[in-house]
Amino acid sequence: MTALVVDHLVVRFGGLDVIDDLSFSVRAGERLVIFGPNGAGKTTLFNVITGQLHPTAGRVLLFGQDITAASVARRVDLGLGRTFQIATLFPRLTVLESAMLAVQAGAPHRFVMHRAVHSYAGTRRRALELLEAWDLAPRADIETRRLAYGEQRRIELVLALARRPRLLLLDEPAAGLSAEETAAVVAMIREMPRDVTIMLIEHDVDMALQLADRVLVLQHGRLLADGDPTSIRHDPQVAEVYFGAGRG
Repeated sequence: MTALVVDHLVVRFGGLDVIDDLSFSVRAGERLVIFGPNGAGKTTLFNVITGQLHPTAGRVLLFGQDITAASVARRVDLGLGRTFQIATLFPRLTVLESAMLAVQAGAPHRFVMHRAVHSYAGTRRRALELLEAWDLAPRADIETRRLAYGEQRRIELVLALARRPRLLLLDEPAAGLSAEETAAVVAMIREMPRDVTIMLIEHDVDMALQLADRVLVLQHGRLLADGDPTSIRHDPQVAEVYFGAGRG
């Protein structure tokens, strides 16, 4: 089964093609890593897939449905989830409250205003299950702003999983983390079930290649290389363009 199809995608800002006739597909359950130097179009690609940016030309299909013109909310309903380069949390909510909010976002009662979220036992139970599954239950009553940055990144992953996404886009999940924190995030991603397809932008090459089934390398919005981690690591053109141009 195909999770995602990017079909002849073009994103043009003024006279500049940030993404230039890009096509690829992602198999369901695959772990796909995207590399490329600064200006390669990696984050722009994620923004198009999630609906924050509309393409100049081309199509995006999610599990067989054309989502090119779909809203962000519609894409989420179809099973799309995302994390960002910088942790995006509600700083004065506790870890448990944050998890409950994420769970509630996918619940039928999410628009009910006359009852407190704490009155929904199922929402609280599901949030606690998520925290326990990822060893974060001991931090449940701590405000997210008081967590170490590595813990904030892990909480963000938990929140992204709360709505049970079928395709999860991770934008530099190890950015700013220590070696120990990075190891924790790697372990967390490895433990995600294969019914979640993962696309990953990551500048930590060693970390990313540990996780990848397949790697795409972009340059100037075009596909430079597509292969398994071993072939990409030893590709001289990739080494010259990506490592020689600097990471971005």
